[in-house]
Amino acid sequence: METSPEWVKVVTEAKVEGYLPASILTKDVVFAQGSYTMYCLQDIAVYIRPDPDTEVVHYYDEDDAVQVTGYSFDWIRVVTSEDETGYIQLEKLTESAPYTPPVYTPPPYVAPAAPAPQTTFTPATYANASVQTVVNKAMSYVGSPYVLGGTGYGGIDCSGLTMRAYEAAGVYITRSSYAYWGVGYGVSFSDLRPGDIVCYDSEWNGSIGHVAIYIGNGQVVHAMNEWRGVGVSSVYFGGYNILTVRRIIG
Repeated sequence: METSPEWVKVVTEAKVEGYLPASILTKDVVFAQGSYTMYCLQDIAVYIRPDPDTEVVHYYDEDDAVQVTGYSFDWIRVVTSEDETGYIQLEKLTESAPYTPPVYTPPPYVAPAAPAPQTTFTPATYANASVQTVVNKAMSYVGSPYVLGGTGYGGIDCSGLTMRAYEAAGVYITRSSYAYWGVGYGVSFSDLRPGDIVCYDSEWNGSIGHVAIYIGNGQVVHAMNEWRGVGVSSVYFGGYNILTVRRIIG
């Protein structure tokens, strides 16, 4: 593009050359006005200017709703809940609202008067094993950061959390989420009980990539990701397929 004080030479997408008055052009990104809602396709950052190398003023989680105030070819201008104006790459947003599955409320568990006779597989029993101990230990990590490979309060990942929770009850299980097909025994999702390990296909490849501990009322506690750390969420976390539910105590 050639320029002079009064005129700028331009080339269109169709390779047509021409000239425009310099007074009507700007190097800044121009945003058309708009007021509508879009949704995050992933965990994303909001920048102070339409440039990914500038300061981050806010973060949104996957599926969060975003209030749009303007748009250009590649960027969306938004206003955050703190009334801060920022910019997000258009490719990271969608106009389609995320699917919200129905909330599953498991029926209350009533212990049988006497254990039913086992005719097939009988799970191992542990004298000091307690579902409440498992849940309490897992909940004690809420607020801890997510660190891949971590196993402590200073940083922990999903399988590290399940390992530590069951370790507190005297049960020692594998450190790798991929091997959870062999942990305990499988139960139906409709028979979900507190202490059960819910295994997700988080990588969409048919293998277990994420695990969480069910705590009742349709909720799980788990080390979610680097953005959220350890916390409590719906059992339908992330919209991932649930591959299996593993029961160790019971």
